[in-house]
Amino acid sequence: MAILERTKELGMLMAIGMNRKRIFKMIMLETIFLTVVGAAAGLLLDGQLWKLWKNGNTFQRLGEGFEAIGFAARVYPVVTPEFFMFTTVLVIITAVILLSGPPARL
Repeated sequence: MAILERTKELGMLMAIGMNRKRIFKMIMLETIFLTVVGAAAGLLLDGQLWKLWKNGNTFQRLGEGFEAIGFAARVYPVVTPEFFMFTTVLVIITAVILLSGPPARL
């Protein structure tokens, strides 16, 4: 979408002398920056996740059934910083792969 919505702008940049390699680098950097900022903002704004870590998640309707088969009705998620880093890197790699691929046909 970064390319399809800005074809006139990219054409103007090429007309004033910017080569394809520099335009590609510009779009790749923009994609990576947007991905990193979006991931960081998502992690910081997710107050529900912090609430879950502190209090646990209760399954009110399913609690008795869980306890009957040996599971606790309150679940405390364990999410490590490594998981967040892995997810962020995976999102960046996916964005770069999708950007590098052939354009989608509408």
